[in-house]
Amino acid sequence: MTADNICSAQHDVRDGKDPEGPGDIANAVKDLYLLSSAAAQLGGSRFELTDPQWRRLLEGTRRARAVMDQLNAEKENCVFRGLYELVQVCEEILETSRLEGRCPPGLWLRASRIGRQAYECAQTWIPAAGTAEARWR
Repeated sequence: MTADNICSAQHDVRDGKDPEGPGDIANAVKDLYLLSSAAAQLGGSRFELTDPQWRRLLEGTRRARAVMDQLNAEKENCVFRGLYELVQVCEEILETSRLEGRCPPGLWLRASRIGRQAYECAQTWIPAAGTAEARWR
């Protein structure tokens, strides 16, 4: 299966569960960071990703986009901005791979940098129990 086939496949990536609040944003950042950094290590070294690796990156990107879209959270905090940028670069990777059959190492490196920054910000995010508010460590 190629990236083109994977990108055109339909998947329910939310597992039927709606995001519940700011903690979901931080979790989405962490999850997508892990997926994208693993893919970036391979892609940045000019190794080919396997079909399951492409699929996990696609599903993780869609899951993160769903969290952002459903929460419509305050876009001024660094966690939301980090997730937004990470989703954007992952979508660019998926689209570039679909159209060109490969992804340039520079784009993988950018994903790695953006993901690391977003993850570091998410590590400082603590959702307050039972509210839509959060505080920083």
